[in-house]
Amino acid sequence: MKKSITIIIVSLFSLIIYSCDDSGSSSNPYIETACNDGIDNDDDGFVDCNDQDCMNTAACVDGEICNDGIDNDDDGFVDCKDQDCYNNINCVEEDEICDDGIDNDDDGFVDCNDADCLSECEYTEDCADGIDNDGDNFVDCDDQDCWNAQTCNTIDHEICDDGIDNDADGKKDCKDSDCSEDPACVSEVEICDDGKDNDGDDLIDCIDEDCMNSEYCTNKSEICNDREDNDDDGLIDCDDEDCFEDPVCIILVEDCFDGEDNDNDELIDCEDPDCQEVCPPLYEYDCFDGEDNDSDALIDCEDPDCDYQCNSDFEYDCMDNYDNDGDNLVDCDDPDCMTDPSCEQITCDPIYDTGCSGNEHCYVDVANMTIGEPYCFSPAGTIPTGEACETSTDCQAGNVCMSLGMGGSTCYRACYLDNPECPDGGNCMGFDTYGVCM
Repeated sequence: MKKSITIIIVSLFSLIIYSCDDSGSSSNPYIETACNDGIDNDDDGFVDCNDQDCMNTAACVDGEICNDGIDNDDDGFVDCKDQDCYNNINCVEEDEICDDGIDNDDDGFVDCNDADCLSECEYTEDCADGIDNDGDNFVDCDDQDCWNAQTCNTIDHEICDDGIDNDADGKKDCKDSDCSEDPACVSEVEICDDGKDNDGDDLIDCIDEDCMNSEYCTNKSEICNDREDNDDDGLIDCDDEDCFEDPVCIILVEDCFDGEDNDNDELIDCEDPDCQEVCPPLYEYDCFDGEDNDSDALIDCEDPDCDYQCNSDFEYDCMDNYDNDGDNLVDCDDPDCMTDPSCEQITCDPIYDTGCSGNEHCYVDVANMTIGEPYCFSPAGTIPTGEACETSTDCQAGNVCMSLGMGGSTCYRACYLDNPECPDGGNCMGFDTYGVCM
């Protein structure tokens, strides 16, 4: 007897352990098996994320609870308006079943009283065709056959927060365009100090005109020289209208005749380049133009300002076409200019295109059947020997552009008369140092 009791106790204990061990079971009736279907799967009175079985699931940690009126995932959409809930049982719109006594589509009308059932329910009176179908002298909604019909009990505007398609246009609440401006459907109000675009108009905080008069934004002012948007209106320093009258942003202009440094650049009146257009020159800046540049009644070399230029014993400017030192030798003809870079002679070989630097090529001038001095030129011409041209630089390097008879000019191969061999054959013919190959 004692052995039997022992066996029974052990068996019961094993059964209890087996019954309680539901780990890893996907069909355990005591666990909420789906945490976002709107159903109390384990019949414990708690649904989805309200059930502690779902406490650590992804659906409840990060997702939306679809029937609690709270924006659980903080994405700006609540319950069925959140895309996380589109397939939730609480949010899926059902069609009306016309013979089960239930308002399946939740629009307040049941079975044949729902307009969705007109094609399935055989009313004697058609409640929306303007005809006395049953011949009782009562038409449409005046006929008692229609008193409970949806067609006769629908208001002409949508109530935007009751979950019913009040105007029977197939759209409920905020999905109905009638509700576009209803407070229940208008987007959230911009919060002016949270760094978010709360009302979805792509403008954040004080940049949004909704915050123009908010205490947070009106109490903030722009500091006009710190390169920061202090008042969060998207405009920095002097670009912000708050700073238009700030001394930092006011552009100061020099008054050229008041004896003061108005623009704070340490230059006063006519000393300031800003006054160049209104102040006369302070010196005779051109000593050979026949004009009194500084308005002192002394012109050119009469003015002491020009002593250096007019009474010099040295040709100080080798490119001004004046005999600066009065020795009847002008510019590069004066030995004083021998070392001046502007007077250096360029020597290059126009036959073999050498002697020029960089991308320059050596050419020689041709005029009136006379070949002149070589010079460097860039870019190189592209017209080959024997083709028509207008100037020597049109031709490939080593050629000259010349007309030897009737008609236009042609690119000819250049050659040296004292070494008359032509690089490409032919006879070298010419008049001076250079010739052309014929």
